[in-house]
Amino acid sequence: LFPALTPGRLAAILAAEFVLHYHFDWLKDQAVKRNGWTSHDTPFWWALGVDQLMHGLTYVGIVWLALTA
Repeated sequence: LFPALTPGRLAAILAAEFVLHYHFDWLKDQAVKRNGWTSHDTPFWWALGVDQLMHGLTYVGIVWLALTA
């Protein structure tokens, strides 16, 4: 189904996804902590939304990489 997805490429994609996922969450947490935002603050929800957008775009990128040579 995914002929371009060799074991080495799969390992690289998984490693990149782990690193990106970690850093997206770390950046969001740092912004929330440094600014003292809580769920009662609008910027908290913007930070959460951007974090989730970045996760979603990462998965779009993974699918693109899995389908291309």
